[in-house]
Amino acid sequence: MGSQEDYETAYRCGAYLMALTPITAIIGVVPYAGGIITMAIYVFYLVTASVHVHNIPSQKAWLVFGIIAIIFAVLGLSMEHKARNMGPQMEQWRKMGEDMRKEYQDKAKDMKKSSDEMREQAEKMAKQFKEQAEEAKKQAERNR
Repeated sequence: MGSQEDYETAYRCGAYLMALTPITAIIGVVPYAGGIITMAIYVFYLVTASVHVHNIPSQKAWLVFGIIAIIFAVLGLSMEHKARNMGPQMEQWRKMGEDMRKEYQDKAKDMKKSSDEMREQAEKMAKQFKEQAEEAKKQAERNR
């Protein structure tokens, strides 16, 4: 923006603004308006620092930081709106997940039942084959 001050001066200005963090954290609790008020506070102090410390014209500072603040405010409001409206959708997804889990558990029970039935049938068949083999062996011994 054309400041003649070095980076250290800009860094100190930013560091001094961090003293506002406890105040802006409390204000930020207010839905929607808290973010805008916090943004306005920081823009005011950034413009003040730019004008008085960096000797930047007031109109230029307000224009640059105002545009940046508007962009961040719109993004912040949009994100907060989406976050607040996500609750019902998350409940719907949770319910759908529970339904799917229940369905998979039912399918697993059905598969276990089917595999148990198949095992029993295989055991019966093995027993029948064993009996048939023994009978065939006895018949072969008789025919000798």
